[in-house]
Amino acid sequence: MAFRTERHVGRFAVPPFHPGLQSRFPWNRFDGWIDAVFAIAATLLVLELRPPNVDEGGLGHALLNQWPLYLIYLLGFVQIAGGWSVLRRVSAWSTGLDHYALLLAFASQIGYILTPFTIAVLGESRHNATDFTSAVRLMAIVMIFAMGGFAAFMYYSVKRGFFRPDLDAGVFRTAYVLSLASVLWPIATLAFTWVIGGWALAFLVLHLVTILFPLDAMSTEQYDEADKS
Repeated sequence: MAFRTERHVGRFAVPPFHPGLQSRFPWNRFDGWIDAVFAIAATLLVLELRPPNVDEGGLGHALLNQWPLYLIYLLGFVQIAGGWSVLRRVSAWSTGLDHYALLLAFASQIGYILTPFTIAVLGESRHNATDFTSAVRLMAIVMIFAMGGFAAFMYYSVKRGFFRPDLDAGVFRTAYVLSLASVLWPIATLAFTWVIGGWALAFLVLHLVTILFPLDAMSTEQYDEADKS
């Protein structure tokens, strides 16, 4: 099998760094990786939950007092579920990946891989406003890298023509614009922590609302055909 390269140094091939020289390959193996990553992240998130240590007869009151913790872990689950649903759509809409698209797709998963950690930090810091603000900043920084990677992935994939030509143009355009703007939400979160403290987490919650939008650029028939191919 001959690999496309730009030049050789002696008998050694120089890797083709130019995007136009990259080979395209299907999502199959990467889809498996995505499913595994999100399944493990969701499992680790649940394992972080612990029953409160209380005296006999005080369990009910202690469980009720933990309601902020339940909301924090619900946020983590919605983040994981929303991220998987977005990548599920993108995988179906795409005709393949190349080396650089794969690296950007890996980068976009940083935030979801670290969700059990960032959510655990949020939960542990909920009793102190200063600590909670620091935890929100940590989550925002992680999501800046993740959403930056996803925005770059979408931009690169569009420029390389990696999406199906028969997608609903209006729906795909909306999804594309939202993907490019996704990095702005954690940036706003980080910036506003110096203004309103931990309440800046609301920007990330709003971001999750946009992730859960029912944007599908393919019909049921197109999905059925894709599954058969």
